[in-house]
Parts: sequence; C-alpha cells; structure tokens
Amino acid sequence: MPSLRRPREPRLGECCGSGCARCVWDVYYDALEAYEEKKRTMDPADLEEEEEEEDSSSLSDASSAESDYIGYCSRQIYPQPDERMATLNITKSMDKFVKKFDYIPIEKVNHIRQSALPEGHTTTSPIHITDLHSKLPFTSPVAGDVVEVFMPNLPLTDPRGSDSVTDLCRALGIEPDSWCELYKSPFVPEGHFPPWLPLREPMTVRQLLTFYVDISSCSYLLRPSFFQSLLRIHQNNARKRQQQDDHNYEHLVTLLETCASDEKGPAIFRSLMNSGKALCYPCLTDVLHAFPFIKVPLDRMLEMCSPLRARKFSVADYEMDSSGKCSALQICFRENVVDRSYNLSRCTPTGTTKEVAELFNGIAYKRGADNFLGHVTYRLSRTSINWQGKGNSHVHSLLAAYSGGYVGTSFFGKTPFALGLERSIRTIASTHSPRLVLLGAGTGIAPLMAAVSQLRLLRRQHLSEHTNPFPCSVIYGARNMSELIYHDDLSEALRIGAIDQYQFCLSRPQVTAATGVAHRYVTDILKKDAHAVNHLLTEGDGKFFACGPTKVLQSVRSCLANDILGEADDDDSMREQRLLFMEGKGQLFFDVWSTMSVF
Repeated sequence: MPSLRRPREPRLGECCGSGCARCVWDVYYDALEAYEEKKRTMDPADLEEEEEEEDSSSLSDASSAESDYIGYCSRQIYPQPDERMATLNITKSMDKFVKKFDYIPIEKVNHIRQSALPEGHTTTSPIHITDLHSKLPFTSPVAGDVVEVFMPNLPLTDPRGSDSVTDLCRALGIEPDSWCELYKSPFVPEGHFPPWLPLREPMTVRQLLTFYVDISSCSYLLRPSFFQSLLRIHQNNARKRQQQDDHNYEHLVTLLETCASDEKGPAIFRSLMNSGKALCYPCLTDVLHAFPFIKVPLDRMLEMCSPLRARKFSVADYEMDSSGKCSALQICFRENVVDRSYNLSRCTPTGTTKEVAELFNGIAYKRGADNFLGHVTYRLSRTSINWQGKGNSHVHSLLAAYSGGYVGTSFFGKTPFALGLERSIRTIASTHSPRLVLLGAGTGIAPLMAAVSQLRLLRRQHLSEHTNPFPCSVIYGARNMSELIYHDDLSEALRIGAIDQYQFCLSRPQVTAATGVAHRYVTDILKKDAHAVNHLLTEGDGKFFACGPTKVLQSVRSCLANDILGEADDDDSMREQRLLFMEGKGQLFFDVWSTMSVF
C-alpha cells in the first residue's frame, strides 16, 4: 500500500503571481483534498500508523524548508551622499546584482508577430513571438533550453505610466530617494538573512524596491501568513489607539483577523484564488491602502514580501551575428492581461471572500488599474522597455540606465528535456532513426520549434532535397486558428523535409454553421495514431517529447498510460511504472509548466 503523506505547502517564491491558469497553489489544494478524502476512507489502525510515519518524516521536511525571516533584517536610513558617492554606490551595487545572477542586459526588444484576434473574439491575452537583443553575446542555446527574463518594477507595468515604486513608498511613509543600508539583526543566528536582499550595500529606497522586491504579484499577498504578519505588526503598534475613532476601523480589524486565522484563513485564500481564476489581483500598495491604520516598517515589509524573480521562457530560436556569436534569443509567450471583475462576476462568493475581493478590486479601480497585468509579459509585449525616469535628478538618470530588463542563461544545456532533445536531433539528422515525436500545446510549442528550426538548418546545409525527410512528427495544439502561430513555419518544415508529419488541433475553434468545425485535443490525435505510437515506444525505440500546461500534459500522460501503452491485465501501478521506466530509459520527456511535481 503506498504511503499516505500530507502534501507540502508551496514555499515562498514558488508561486510567480502572474495569474497562471493553474497556480502551484491549485496543485497543492487539489492534492490536499485528495489526501483528506483518502484519510476519511482509511482503516483507523492504518491511519494511526501512517500518521506516525508522517510525523517522523515531517521533521526532515521542516528542516529543509525555507527559513522564516521575520525579525532577521534591520535597516538604517541616512541623508543622500554627494553625486560622486551616489554614482559609485549605485554602480557598485548594480554590478554586484548583475554578477550574482549572471544577468545580461537587454538592449532591444523586437516583436516578430502576435496572434490575431478572430472575428467577434475579445480575448486580451494574445500570443507573442519576440526577439531579445543584447550588445553582449549570449551563450548559444540548444533546443529545449530555458531562458530567464528579469524585469524591474517600473512605471510601464501600469498602463497609465504611474510610478508603482513611488506609490508604495507613499503608502509606507518613506521618501523613495532617501538612502538606506540593510543589516542583519544582532538578535538572530549567524548567517540568517533573506538571501534575495542586498546586505550592507548603500542604495536608495527606490533602487531597493525596483530591483529586489516583488510589489506587483498578488498570490502571496492573499495567503493567511501575510495577513498574520500584518496583524502582528498592528497588534505591536502602540499608535493603533489613535485610529479607533474611525467608524470603519473595527470592521477592518475584524476582517484582517478573519483572513489571518488558522481556521478560516486557508479556506478564504482558496476561495479567492478560485482554482486559478482569482477573484482579485491586489498589488502590495493595494493591501496597504486597504488597511491604512497599519504602519509597516520598511525592514518588516522586506521580510514579508516575496523576492522579485526572473520568469522562465523556452527559447524558440536564436540569431547569430557576423562573428558567429549568439546576439538574440527568440521567445514565445502569452501576454497576461486579466479583467479584475471578470472572474468575480461569474461566480457567487459570499461572506468574507466576497468582501475581500470587492475591497481589493475597488482600490485597484480607484488607481485606474482595470486589468491585472503579467509583470514580465506586459512589458515584453510593448515596443520599448526602457524607463526614462521622472525628474532630472542624477540618481534617476543613473537608475534608468539599468532598467531595461535582463536575461539569464544559467539553465542553458542543463535540463534533462533540453539535453534529451538535442541528442535526439543529432541522432535522426545523422542516422534517420529512431523516430522523434514532438507534442506542443499553446506556447508549449516554443522549445519544440527550436528543434524544428535546427532540423530545418541541417536540412538546408547538409542534405540534398532528394533524400528522405527526417523521421520527425509534430503535433501542435492551440485554442483556435489565430493562436496556431507557428503553423506556416511547420508547414514549410514539412515541405522541405525537415519533418515528415505535421498535425494540428484546435480546442476552441470558431465554430460556424458554414464550417462545422468541431473542437479536437492533442489526445484525440494520439488515440487516432495509438497503434503507431505504441509500436514506436515499445518496439521502435522512438523518442517522445511533450511541452505545455500542467492539465494538458496530465491528459497526455494518462492517454499514454491507459489508451496507448496500457494492456488489458494491467493495474494502475503497472501502467505508471511502465511510463517511469520509459522516462528513465530516455524515451519520454515532459516539460511541465509547474514548479511542483504533478506526476
């Protein structure tokens, strides 16, 4: 009998806060619900034994979990230094920042194309194909590689062009151009300090909040632990008595206590996240405006917030300059733009959940932010990403020079998916065997397009047009024809023999009485070709690569296990072990958009 173990709660920073269709918290709560259901159906004796094992294993989990950094940070604010020292301090700290994460500055963003909106369709989340250029050479990627894109907190994250950092400083009661330096608290163990924050580096508050703190994401702000931190600060704030004349004060305190409670907080959080379709998307400033009686010190705020992190994108192609060095990386992404009221208007929340959602949405509407924007994708989808800064100060001009965004290549050539895909491409190009199957759903086609581009290049450079095409099949799934953004490229690859099979399907086609087009999924194509896929994987030593959203790849995995590779006398364990064996053997590769294991 498999061990029953409580799922691990996502750690700080595992949720990107971009409003993903399926958040890591959705994965966690689905697993938790299955865990609780299984506990209810277990024999009491077995349950007691399992709980003893769980208690012993939880100790190791706790020791490996990320530290709680509340109380570990202190800060000193002092007057602005002269212009020479200001320049030296900012330049030195930014050089350390770039070297720490091995970032390369983005010089230019070139938009290649984007999905067109079908007639009568009003989606605000198109798919973009974009080239990222730099004056410095990139490490040349291999097919399947992942690039990190880091975007600072800048005015362009707001369509009105307002300065989100200045707004946050105003809510905190801090002058954004004041200088500060962070220290480790003397009351905590040696070596304990939030690793994402700069230690003992003089910089402006604006610089600190622009490059190090995630102030635009929403998921971590709705967690019970964040409300508990706010409540703790409020209870320790001696000045709170001055606010008790406000008729709304007691109600807001009660609301905060409810969201922070261990009994009701998790259920409220899950209702607000609404299985990936959040009812509200507050930023850090919105939360502080919702509870104006809480005076959050800068150092406590830094400990409570999530670090500003790079987002990962698959490399779809790359460009070489005249000297043979990689000068541009191409990525494919869906621009994240969500109407704040859309999800709330389509469900019927009640009680505290409805009140919290309406409170945060109302504050966002007041500042003119009708939509929640993906921090990175929104800026990448704009023609220019450079921040000119406000005012004429030397510090603003200096920070503007570092604000164009950065690319990180530390994952190049290191992921099993990329290494396996690169080996397979070289093998079929030289020996024309074994067959390679590439399955991409939505923007998950990007790493597979890198493989197709490489095969097209090899086809043109080394092989005659009269030779047999490469044994490579591509299955491409999209919502509708407008989002089948690589259709022409794949058709051309098929024409020149870089691939020998290409099939696509549309899960949400624009159905009309004239066309009669019906929806179809990538699993429908796999089932149609079940015999060929079974022979390929069990007897032909073929390779199968799939990339896409979690739900899609769960369906693909289930289809392979049950409908294609499964045998009549198999049980669930046998079918899963067969897939695990093929993964270990290097035949099956899944590139899943999730930081948590779903398989």
